Amino acid sequence: MVYNCSIIDLHDRFIVGYANGTRIDNLLAIEALENALKNEKNHSNLILHLDQGSQFASTDFTKYCKSKNIIQSMSRAGCHCDNALIERFFNTLKSEFIHLNKFESLEHLNSEISRYINLCYNYKRAHSYNGNKTPFQVRYSV
Repeated sequence: MVYNCSIIDLHDRFIVGYANGTRIDNLLAIEALENALKNEKNHSNLILHLDQGSQFASTDFTKYCKSKNIIQSMSRAGCHCDNALIERFFNTLKSEFIHLNKFESLEHLNSEISRYINLCYNYKRAHSYNGNKTPFQVRYSV
């Protein structure tokens, strides 16, 4: 079993950071957030909306967010719309990519997920929310 933790920008649906691992825990969440921060230029006034999963509510993750001046936002427990956008991304990742391919190893899977996100999802896949533009086109006004 491999878990993906991804962070999506609600403005343009761009996947700004992600991490894959064999456990879904606070370390995976921190790695995904670290990757997002490496990729994003503007770190001021960040609000990170999350569900109340143990990996996001953990002391370590909360401390990490505070150390980076990131405000955590969580809806009440059981809110069905809490994760709609990221769950939609996971559905797309599985239906358009994971279920259509075979992977020789965990390393191969990780590299191919990276390729999918960075070459297809962010740069080639149009979104109706974006007026049928890609996240890249909206983000960089192309």
